[in-house]
Amino acid sequence: MMRRCFLLGAFSLLLLRPIPARLDAATEPAAVVINEVYYDHPGPDGGHEYIELYNTGSEAVDCGGWILEGVDGLTWRARTVWVAPPGTVIEASGFLLVGGADRVADPAFRLTGQLENGPDAVRLRHGDAVIDLVGYGPPDADIPCRGRPAPEVPPGLAIARCPDGRDTGDNLADFFPAEPTPGRPNCYRLDLSLRQEGPDPLVCAGAPLDLSVRIENTGFEAFSGTALLRAWCRVGVPACTTQARVECGVLSPGAAVTARLGMAGFPEAGGGCIVILQAQGDGNPHNDTLLVRPAVSPGTLIVSEIMYRPDPGEGEWIELFNRSPGPIDPSGWSVSDLSGATGEIPEGTTPVAAGGFLIVAQDTAGFKDRRSECPAPVVGLRGRWPILNDHERDGVADEITLRDAGGALVERVAYPALCGSEYGRSVERISPDVCSALPGGIWQRCGATSGSTAGAGNSVDSRLPPRPGLSAEPNPFGPRRDGRVRISAEIGAEERAFAASIYDLEGVRVRRLSAGVSGARVISFVWDGRDDDGRPVAGGVYVCVVEFVVWGGGICRREKCVIVVAGGG
Repeated sequence: MMRRCFLLGAFSLLLLRPIPARLDAATEPAAVVINEVYYDHPGPDGGHEYIELYNTGSEAVDCGGWILEGVDGLTWRARTVWVAPPGTVIEASGFLLVGGADRVADPAFRLTGQLENGPDAVRLRHGDAVIDLVGYGPPDADIPCRGRPAPEVPPGLAIARCPDGRDTGDNLADFFPAEPTPGRPNCYRLDLSLRQEGPDPLVCAGAPLDLSVRIENTGFEAFSGTALLRAWCRVGVPACTTQARVECGVLSPGAAVTARLGMAGFPEAGGGCIVILQAQGDGNPHNDTLLVRPAVSPGTLIVSEIMYRPDPGEGEWIELFNRSPGPIDPSGWSVSDLSGATGEIPEGTTPVAAGGFLIVAQDTAGFKDRRSECPAPVVGLRGRWPILNDHERDGVADEITLRDAGGALVERVAYPALCGSEYGRSVERISPDVCSALPGGIWQRCGATSGSTAGAGNSVDSRLPPRPGLSAEPNPFGPRRDGRVRISAEIGAEERAFAASIYDLEGVRVRRLSAGVSGARVISFVWDGRDDDGRPVAGGVYVCVVEFVVWGGGICRREKCVIVVAGGG
């Protein structure tokens, strides 16, 4: 029975044999070439590797009995990785795929063993005739190859001929690093591909969503004309849709143009967006669809407090807060920083209750020992701890990204270095209800005497937006009844720092409340009704004064508000 192959391939016995003095000495002219090799998969290679053959001719080729070999680049010894079953035919302009179990369903077209990661080679022969030989490694590597070796590629990429079947007798000239395309063309005459520009979008609830995509010419001829982009975002019923025409001009091979698509009013319950590219003459439909998964902020599990500059001998930690109405299982979620260092929350972590906290600590034992009063569960990370920077660059010290177990973005927050050279003081989110992408920032130095509020409500936590100017609540204020009065204000975009103090009606300062650099649009601090020496003040009228400082260091404005302290209250 004849086996006619367009997209399949196979392999059989493991055989070590001495290699001929010249691997290409008995080359048989043939239309079939090794067209693509995928030899290094991220993680374990088994089941994923493949070799693709391509018939460049105008007639079918019977390749029954042909042999594919893996050739060791150091010893030049070959081992058989596949023998074509009798009657195997590759149609004109057809493909034959030989691969692992994850690539090929038919056991007759399975690789035996694994391909080497280089510098090595693969060889196709019929008896003593060498049909094709492809070596891959450094340009000066002394390995079996035609001409010069094809380039080495990182895990996840293949080496592929472009155009398909191109054969100049020089592996380096014929093969290029490429996205894997098993059993289908490696490249097209005209081919526009769609890629996401930048990281997954984070959008504030109710704010417009701006999708940024990259249209790239991955063909081997220039493209000239207009492309149409259509987008569907599942943000409710019905889904939001939009489209845009993009004037590409003349896109040479490898060139790209960035396009933006806007969705108005992205709601709190977000969803994925599908973007489709259409362009006349585009021959490859496999790279014309893009799935973008925006995250809506504030999300369900947020970063609420960060200890990025702990006391000497103490590890860094991050506090997460569940603002959703139900428990959240963070098992398998990942935490990363700007450098890409990523750790994973272990499986079996106790779900975070609604309104509850979880501490993710660099040193869990040390944290529990020093902060035994913390009521929240404490976990470490598997993998790398994302070392948190404490020095700013362009107004950002570092960025923390939180993804769920499926890899979807949940939270991304950047923080500035608000604590200066001080150790042991955290930065706190001004409110769990503010968007992580709020202009002006969402962080303020912790105002607690201990320097942090791990596992408890933040010292600057305010769920209500501030009134215009400076405000105090409750007012009048009874220290015994209310415990403390919260003072809030808005800080301007040009303002960098502030200082707050309490004065009596004679102008004498009784308490210096707070001072420091603010990375937030809102500042908030508390007064417990005591003076600088810790003594309760007498009942009466007091004035809170806040001075706002611009980047150059000068005081640009002062805000005042009257606070009434209830005697005996």
